[in-house]
Amino acid sequence: MEFMACSEFESYCKVSFHPTGKLVLSGSQDTTCRLWSTESGECIQVLKAHEDDVFSCGFNYNGDTIITASKDNTCCIWRSMVLDIAFDYSGSKLATASSDQTAKLWTVGGAVELLQTFYGHSNEVSKVSFHPTGKLVLSGSQDTTCRLWSTESGECIQVLKAHEDDVFSCGFNYNGDTIITASKDNTCCIWRSMNRD
Repeated sequence: MEFMACSEFESYCKVSFHPTGKLVLSGSQDTTCRLWSTESGECIQVLKAHEDDVFSCGFNYNGDTIITASKDNTCCIWRSMVLDIAFDYSGSKLATASSDQTAKLWTVGGAVELLQTFYGHSNEVSKVSFHPTGKLVLSGSQDTTCRLWSTESGECIQVLKAHEDDVFSCGFNYNGDTIITASKDNTCCIWRSMNRD
């Protein structure tokens, strides 16, 4: 897999992996840092603040903060980070989870375009998953809840409340009629009879 975005006259100065291994951060002589999906090679986010070469960049231990250092004699701290990504079954759409308390829906293939921003969580969103039909996105958050979102309208369809601590994983079964959620409260919850539409 090859990650490309800088011009042919620029070069990468530094690369760093997110703790999950799902993202790579690159700093470049073009003055930017970029977040890449290790699964697709797509650029997820461009970090622009510096005025000269970015010669160092990295994630903190939790993966929710990035620091960048530049020849312009500045360092930048980026606190709204992409924490998880998931593709739908067609591979044409991408969902992202972020420390800014939102999840987002993107089109991929050709130009990457933002379709929806899902607002409603009160803490960082750590996990996203697609329903098999692609019509729903499930998000798990440090606010102890999971939320079901319509990919067409962007509306929250249902809030799943059962945990007492961060929800760090969630997903649908193959048929899309069951959800499982896992939390730092040392429990998993199974949610049945979901509407697959």
